[in-house]
Amino acid sequence: MLQKYFIAVLPPEPLLTQLFHIKQSVADEYQTKGALRSPAHITLHMPFIWDEIKEEKLISILSQFQFDDEFVIHLKNFNCFEPRVVFVE
Repeated sequence: MLQKYFIAVLPPEPLLTQLFHIKQSVADEYQTKGALRSPAHITLHMPFIWDEIKEEKLISILSQFQFDDEFVIHLKNFNCFEPRVVFVE
């Protein structure tokens, strides 16, 4: 069966929790559930279709990946991919 996947990096704590609270506020204020479907993340590869049977292979390959150096995350402003995606730049 084909499923939708995307590849992303999760920010470290405490940033992940801070972003969750922002997403929760948006969901509460605008009665949206989409904001809570996935954790706050930095998308490395946009959504793609993959055969669920091959999921273990995908996970195995991705689990070998690592960043060699730490990097700093600077957040500023909100932006969007119309009509439904809001993100922090």
